[in-house]
Amino acid sequence: GTAFYLRNFIFGLPASPPGDLEIREELKQLYIEKGILFLYNKLKEVDPRSAERIEAADSYRIIRALEVFRLTGKPLSSFQVPATIRKDYNFLLIGLNRDRVELYKRIDSRVDRMFERGLVKEIVSLLERGYKRDDPGMQGIGYREFFEMQKGCLSIGGVRELIKRNSRRYAKRQLTFFRSLPEVLWFDPGQITAIRETISRFLYMQVHKSLLDSLPPSFA
Repeated sequence: GTAFYLRNFIFGLPASPPGDLEIREELKQLYIEKGILFLYNKLKEVDPRSAERIEAADSYRIIRALEVFRLTGKPLSSFQVPATIRKDYNFLLIGLNRDRVELYKRIDSRVDRMFERGLVKEIVSLLERGYKRDDPGMQGIGYREFFEMQKGCLSIGGVRELIKRNSRRYAKRQLTFFRSLPEVLWFDPGQITAIRETISRFLYMQVHKSLLDSLPPSFA
């Protein structure tokens, strides 16, 4: 979700219709009664392009997409984000790009640490407190995979490997998305000095321009 908020901030919002409280409340009630997967499957039927981009656990964006379809009869994906960066802000876009092999090793190590620090006990505790597969928080990577074990499909070891695989795929999708943004300056995370210098130059230019713009014409 964060990536899409960033994109909308950089480019501006698509020309989709304003919200409708009555329709939104109806959809929220369906969510309460039938779960997020029911709404997500509805979204797949009416707007498969949006369904591809929206995580199955993202109830806010699923409801918004269905709301737009109910209002207009058109899929949310037909309302395109502007193609150029908005002019009312000056942006410095910095991306961190780690070697793919090293990145995947770090992801695998992180998942191993999650298990070492009690992920299984956390899941058991949540289930005992009444949380179910359709609850939004249970749809995140690291939680939803345990329901495959509940169905008898996987062992604990299989769940661990599935979380690693899903995390790697998510990281790949994130990189693909951010590479689609224009004017991103890419750095290796170890290039701390270069990143700091880039930010300093950008800030200096912005302050300098702001000071010049504030001067009376006779001083410019």
